[in-house]
Amino acid sequence: MTPMKPEIDKFDLRILEVLQRDASKSTSEIASIVGLTQSPCWKRIHKLEQLGYIEKRVAVLDRKKLGMDIAAFIQVKLSEAGRRQQLGKFEQAVTRMPEVTACSLVLGEMDFIVQVNVYDIEHLERFLKEGLWAMPGIQEIRTSIVLSQSKVSPSLPRRK
Repeated sequence: MTPMKPEIDKFDLRILEVLQRDASKSTSEIASIVGLTQSPCWKRIHKLEQLGYIEKRVAVLDRKKLGMDIAAFIQVKLSEAGRRQQLGKFEQAVTRMPEVTACSLVLGEMDFIVQVNVYDIEHLERFLKEGLWAMPGIQEIRTSIVLSQSKVSPSLPRRK
């Protein structure tokens, strides 16, 4: 049986929505937006953090302004022999690579989709040669370089 999630109400959902857009807002600003006073709003934010609805608050950086001109999605297929043991090892190794911004285990032809951000094509080549291709148990790698992105958002949709 699936454990029940603690109930959150419309105020909690609205607080989460505000924080997704701008986590730098003060508690009093958030309280004003959602229709609460500051103290109950602060308590709700703290509760949402304690319950794990808010994992962390971070700044979203502009990769291009930081000189990372290339974003790529890399599909990785592990070899059949020892695949079960390789899954965890691959995930551990990839999550330690600073170029990797997301790594997802997927169903389908490939085993993983890895999102990377690098400074230039030479950096991507080094990442592939010294990083992924150097790992044991890799059967196939397919790389797609992003030409442009129409939407990049850390925000999750709100259930209606």
